Amino acid sequence: MIEQGAIQERGTTRRMQQADIAAVASAFMITFNAAPWHDEWCETGAQRYLGEFLANPQGMGWLLLQDGQIAGALIGNCRSWWSGAELFVDECFVVPALQGMGLGGLLLQAVEIDLRAAGVQGMTLLTVADYPAERFYQRHGFSGRDGMRFMFKPLE
Repeated sequence: MIEQGAIQERGTTRRMQQADIAAVASAFMITFNAAPWHDEWCETGAQRYLGEFLANPQGMGWLLLQDGQIAGALIGNCRSWWSGAELFVDECFVVPALQGMGLGGLLLQAVEIDLRAAGVQGMTLLTVADYPAERFYQRHGFSGRDGMRFMFKPLE
């Protein structure tokens, strides 16, 4: 279990609100439009995408703040599963300039504290194999499942 002081020394966390969307979208674009992702998010699209999560009654988000500025976020949807409620993590990031400082781990730990208090049983997510994100999640207790595949079909 993490101590609150450890979070506050390096950053603070709080639940995300709809009013945070524009600022989160800026940090999101800085992160995912850069390497290794090279996405092509625009401000309007990123705001719409992130806002949809919080518009969902099961949507949840947390902010990581460093010196009052958004340094990262974790956003997902709580789902019912046969073994109990779980949070499916749709997006989790720390802005590139602050990666490698332990802030992502602190964000995950703060989210886990909130989820445990709410009776949520686990967290699930998808990430790209052999990217730094995969190793990050593995270091923080996530594991993959052999034989599972992410599948996609474009609708033309």
